[in-house]
Amino acid sequence: MFVFGILYYNEVSFSFPGLTVSEAAKLCSYMHFREPKLLLEKTLLQKANLDKSIDFMDTLEEDIPKGK
Repeated sequence: MFVFGILYYNEVSFSFPGLTVSEAAKLCSYMHFREPKLLLEKTLLQKANLDKSIDFMDTLEEDIPKGK
């Protein structure tokens, strides 16, 4: 797992023990390793519940698959 470090860059979190089987099955447990796109579109109410140190990437849960 990555956290947003003090010097404003991503760093590995050594305190993360891994996902349980039930958490690994949820799409919200996985993130895009890129600049956020959907995160910037959230409402102020949604942003109020975010933790800046860990909620800085878009989750796969919010993706809308593109069909053929």
